[in-house]
Amino acid sequence: QTSFTWGTNENEMKTPASIYPNPSTGLVTITGENLRQAEVVNMLGQQVLSVQGEGNELQIDMAALPAGVYFVTITDDEGRKCVRKVAKR
Repeated sequence: QTSFTWGTNENEMKTPASIYPNPSTGLVTITGENLRQAEVVNMLGQQVLSVQGEGNELQIDMAALPAGVYFVTITDDEGRKCVRKVAKR
């Protein structure tokens, strides 16, 4: 017997954040509501960058990172998180 659970994660942001430009060659802007932190993780699961701030916009300078695909975990002021994928050229 197989069962499924449908619903939403309480720690998921109500309003998702956006990342641009994507792909990027360096500076990436994250927009959303009440942002607090963004952590960049490589494909091996290693954290390579982290920024903190307050407001509706955060910026991450990815210029020093090698080209590839990264995951950005964005946290708002209530601890809710969302994950976005960004490509670095």
